[in-house]
Amino acid sequence: MKKFLFFQLFVSLICFEAYSQSNLNFGNLNFKKGNQTYIGVDLDAVQKLGNALTIKHEAVRKDYYDFINSVVLNFDSDINSINYKAQSKALATFRNSLEHYVKNDNWHEAESNLLKSKSQYYIDVQNYIVEEKKHQISFSELANSYFEKGNNAMNSKDYPVAISNFSEALKQNPQLNLAYYNRAMAYANTKEYNKAIQDISYFIGTSPDDPNGHFLLAKIYSSQQNFEKAVDEYGKTMELTDDSYLLHSERGWAYLEVENYMEAMKDFNKAVSLEPKLVDGYLGRSRVKSELGDNIGELSDLKKVLEIDPKHSMANNNLGWSYFLKGNTKDALELVDKAILYGPDNYVAYDSRGEIKLKLGDYKGVISDCTKAIELNPDLSNSYYIRAQAKYKLGDKTGACEDLSKSGELGNEKAYSLIKTYCK
Repeated sequence: MKKFLFFQLFVSLICFEAYSQSNLNFGNLNFKKGNQTYIGVDLDAVQKLGNALTIKHEAVRKDYYDFINSVVLNFDSDINSINYKAQSKALATFRNSLEHYVKNDNWHEAESNLLKSKSQYYIDVQNYIVEEKKHQISFSELANSYFEKGNNAMNSKDYPVAISNFSEALKQNPQLNLAYYNRAMAYANTKEYNKAIQDISYFIGTSPDDPNGHFLLAKIYSSQQNFEKAVDEYGKTMELTDDSYLLHSERGWAYLEVENYMEAMKDFNKAVSLEPKLVDGYLGRSRVKSELGDNIGELSDLKKVLEIDPKHSMANNNLGWSYFLKGNTKDALELVDKAILYGPDNYVAYDSRGEIKLKLGDYKGVISDCTKAIELNPDLSNSYYIRAQAKYKLGDKTGACEDLSKSGELGNEKAYSLIKTYCK
């Protein structure tokens, strides 16, 4: 049974009690105060009143009672709804008619008013429907306008403006699910990950069969470094869509981060089988093979990447680093130089070149490359560690100790061994 909102029918109910105490003989109406709804309407009493009216005025009155009773029993709980407006108006007429009937014992006039209210109810419903449609069209157009503005801001990478417009779109139309999805992407780009997760979770709840929701949630979890949850969401995405090389590659990288190397290998193998020119697939698999000690396989995959994309910065860096570990500093430096040429913001390559130059005794070059790496990534503990050694070699003991302290603060335990040596 639906809940009812408060309206003025309680005045009628007070009148109903007067009926039972008068000479109108409507029947044995007994309004139980403890059995009222929170709006003060005793439905049993309303039904008994209808029975009494039917007995007194025969079946000809019953259809009016049935109409009003159906309104009461199905009273809409939403005060902004079409039904609520029409029902409230009909019940007000019903109340006034019965109030007049009680005072004057004039059923015929009451009957006429009830007939009018019944007719007016259906007219009101139609009028309110037309009115509501006009509002809905207006709200929908406004919501779509904000939504498009949000999309334009996203394309311009103006994420705060995008968020503002998507929020306005949802105020106008809370059912615009794509606005939740797009706002989640905008929040993710501003690193407001909790808000992004809240929005995309709502989208998934309302569109559980849409794989895009789980895919975006997986990417958000990856951005949070929560790779275990990312793996789970990639799996859910795969259950809802066809086999995709992109999905296997992305999940492979997540598996790699949680050190589940064999599952990562399976995903990268699947990714490159579906797309033989997938650079990220070979690059990821080379990382897996490196972690598993398969240097031959690592070099093979890195060379495959460079066959597909000779200007791939990270592949040049990783291949150069592999040569450096084998003692081939000449080829290593050449490849890392290419990595920086093709990727000027590749802080890993600057860090690699700094370490190679330390081996070659180019201490000023070490300081220059490590400083650039730190500018690009201030949390790069290895660059502080390497730069400290170069500074010490050039006689800057204070600078060296400051760098070692920072490197240790960022989690590099080896720095504390050198502090004991250099910074007494």
